[in-house]
Amino acid sequence: MDKIRYSDVIRSTNRILQSAYPNITRYGNDTVDKAVPPYFFVECIPTSIRRQTRNMRHKGCTVMITYVQRIPDQVDNLEKVENIADTFGMNMEINNRNLLVLDYDHEYIGEQNNILQISFALDWWEDTHQESTEEIMEQLHTNVVAKGD
Repeated sequence: MDKIRYSDVIRSTNRILQSAYPNITRYGNDTVDKAVPPYFFVECIPTSIRRQTRNMRHKGCTVMITYVQRIPDQVDNLEKVENIADTFGMNMEINNRNLLVLDYDHEYIGEQNNILQISFALDWWEDTHQESTEEIMEQLHTNVVAKGD
C-alpha cells in the first residue's frame, strides 16, 4: 500500500484543478502575497494522524480551495462549486490509491462574504510495518523434566 503525504494531496489537487481550469493560476501559502486574480488558493489542513496499531496508522485532512475573482460574480462562483464537485467526483487518486472525497461543502468568506471557499475531507489508512533487522531464531532446543510421580 503506497503511503500518502499531505504534500501529495496538494500536488494531486493542483493537478486536477490545472486540468479543469488551465487558465486559472493556483497558489499556496508561500505565494499568496503576489497573487493576481483570478486564482485558486489551495490548502491541505491535516486533521489527524492516529496510530491504530504498531503496523497501521489512520490519517486525515481537509482540502480548502479558495477561488478569488477579479470582479465578484455569484453566477461564476456557483458554477465553480458544481464543476469542481463534478471534477473531483467521489474518489480522488493520489499515489495510485483512490481516496473517498468526504463532506464536500462551500461557503463565502472575506470582508464582503464574496470569496468562494470549497472544502472536502479525505481520510485513509497506511501500513507502517517495517521489516525487522533483528536476527531470526532458526532452532530452539529444550529439555523437559517431569517432577513428581
